Amino acid sequence: MTLRTPFALALCASLAGCDGCRSTTSRDASVGAAPRPSDGGTIVRVTEAAPLGPSPDRREVDVPIAWIHLLSEPAPTGSTPYAIVGARMPCGYGPNYGTSERVNGEVRLRLRAQWLGAGPVPETIPPCGDRPVRSFLVSQGILRLGTWRVVDMVPHGPNDDPPPVARVQHVLPDDANLPAPALRWMRGCATDDDCTAGGVCASVEGARLCLAAVDPWLSEHGNCPEGTSPADAQHTPDAGAATWRACVATCQHNTCPAGLVCNAQGHCLPPPR
Repeated sequence: MTLRTPFALALCASLAGCDGCRSTTSRDASVGAAPRPSDGGTIVRVTEAAPLGPSPDRREVDVPIAWIHLLSEPAPTGSTPYAIVGARMPCGYGPNYGTSERVNGEVRLRLRAQWLGAGPVPETIPPCGDRPVRSFLVSQGILRLGTWRVVDMVPHGPNDDPPPVARVQHVLPDDANLPAPALRWMRGCATDDDCTAGGVCASVEGARLCLAAVDPWLSEHGNCPEGTSPADAQHTPDAGAATWRACVATCQHNTCPAGLVCNAQGHCLPPPR
């Protein structure tokens, strides 16, 4: 069975709890879920996803993924870890759903878009200029112990972004040796090369950590999930500085798990390097 996840849906679990996300039809948009405003955070299960490629009427198409960032690395057994993915929506289309398949040690992610117009899809879709990369959460499903290669299952054409770098999701026993949730999210770095699970090495309040270059909650007009709050992030690649707002872990009773520091702004961040 494929898990069909409406976009802009955040997590059903917070940094203070487990990494898994159970299906929900809750209409409570308060803490811990940061749900999609239009549907209250409903997760829809479908028995079969559409075949790869456009639908016959072209109202649904697949969307090549530009990059993959693992939200929790590692993740515990029995959980449902998420991947944050960046993608450019085709002109005239908006996000519809994301799916994942687990085959031979791989988690194969897929984004699906739908036509936004009321009428038929035009034979020739007019250009819409530069399309920004948007960021979404896609469930990897429940993963068993071991390592999983996380890839995009959608073919990339010559005019698409290059295929994303494959990431490796490590799944460890859920025991006392497993790092605390905040440590699995707030991964410290010195350079982009340290971000092997995806993202960029961003500067946040004097610390450096691997973050998705577009925050999937705040960029889609949502709220940060429970256990996190917004902070200013900055990344300075060769092309120049980029700044954005990102959800980062918050201190609990002015404390953080060992390995993170509770700063003056109330965030749990890696120690300055």
